[in-house]
Amino acid sequence: MRNNLPNKSMDMEARDVNYILPAYVRVYLFESKNEDPEKIIFPMFTSVPHPTKRGVMIPIEWVPPLDPVAIEIADDGKDVAEVTPEEEAELDEKDELVKQLRKEISSLGDQLSIARLDSESNQQSRTDAADTPSTSEAVPPAYPDRVPNQPPGGDIGPGTPLSDMHQRDAADLPRTKLDLTEGPDVDEYEEKPFEKEVSRDSEGNPVVEDNSASS
Repeated sequence: MRNNLPNKSMDMEARDVNYILPAYVRVYLFESKNEDPEKIIFPMFTSVPHPTKRGVMIPIEWVPPLDPVAIEIADDGKDVAEVTPEEEAELDEKDELVKQLRKEISSLGDQLSIARLDSESNQQSRTDAADTPSTSEAVPPAYPDRVPNQPPGGDIGPGTPLSDMHQRDAADLPRTKLDLTEGPDVDEYEEKPFEKEVSRDSEGNPVVEDNSASS
């Protein structure tokens, strides 16, 4: 076929008929169990429907094979090689290969998209986990304003005579050794009782008073 743009016509050649009709001949041979047809009846149709415009018909102008127009069309296309059945089969095979490759590329693209979404989801999960405070940070103390109970008379700071947190002095070790040394037995009835009373002076310091003499 020749696209004759100046004449606004599609100029058909014999090769066009030879390309289209053999497919119909194969259908006939299949149904007739390989018995050849004796002839092909080809009515001279006056038009063909437009492929994209509904209701529009493109007219067909028939000319005899020996018409100058037909001869000119054939002469113009003689240098263009006609596609053989073998070449046509090879082209069809390439078309199928291209279709298969396109499907595989599309499938790979879908897999990559899914993998990217999974990676982004895992990254977001790790970020959320890192931003979540721990239990110790998230749970406030039950009683934030609670103050420990104080002993009678108020808090006794460390290092005072009444506190068990004062530092040892240099005489602690010799005194401990002396206490562990065996000595004469002491009659408990002859022991002098010792009574003490703890109070505080005007500045709040603890004061120990011995009341054993008064008793």
